[in-house]
Amino acid sequence: MSQLELDVASHDLVRRNGTFQRMSGAGEIRQSLRVRLVLFRGEAFLNTDLGVPYFSEVLRKGIDEAALVSIFREAILDTDGVISVDELDLDYVPTARRLDVVFVATGSLDELAEDLKIEEKIEVPI
Repeated sequence: MSQLELDVASHDLVRRNGTFQRMSGAGEIRQSLRVRLVLFRGEAFLNTDLGVPYFSEVLRKGIDEAALVSIFREAILDTDGVISVDELDLDYVPTARRLDVVFVATGSLDELAEDLKIEEKIEVPI
C-alpha cells in the first residue's frame, strides 16, 4: 500500500518534475503517525473518527498527565502498521503553546517483514 507524500513542514503534497510523489514502507507509517497526531478529531470530513480528541479531551482544563498519555498512546496504536508503543513522553511548552509528543514505536510493514523501530518527535501547536 502507498499514499501521497506530504511535505513535513507545510503538509502540502510533494511534487517533483510535475508529478505527485507516492511513498510506502516505513516512510508511509511515519507520515501516517504525523498526520494522525496533528489532526483534530472530527476535522477529516470523510472519517470524523480520525485524529486526537483535542477539543473534547486534551485541551480540557485540569486533565491529568496519565489521561493525556493514554489518549496519545491509543492514537499511535490505532495507526496502521504500528504494533506497540515502547516509549512515550509528552512535553508541554506553554510559552510556544506547543505540545511535543516524543515516542518510540514498533511497526511492521506486513506479517512477514521484520519489525522496525519508529522514533519521532511531533510538535502539535495548541
